[in-house]
Amino acid sequence: MRELGIKSRMQKRYRKPKTVATVLDPEKRKVLGYKIGDTMTAELATSALQMALDKHRKQLIVHS
Repeated sequence: MRELGIKSRMQKRYRKPKTVATVLDPEKRKVLGYKIGDTMTAELATSALQMALDKHRKQLIVHS
């Protein structure tokens, strides 16, 4: 490799998000709303729920 001037390239490791809050529709198996954050907080969960409510205007039943 040295004679040909070839060097190896290292790729950065993918770091997945630590915490994801999602609102799922079990009947249609779809994600209605989601938020990603560093820690699971009430604000993270409510913002995911608010996203689902804003996105889909139909009536939602929430089960936690």
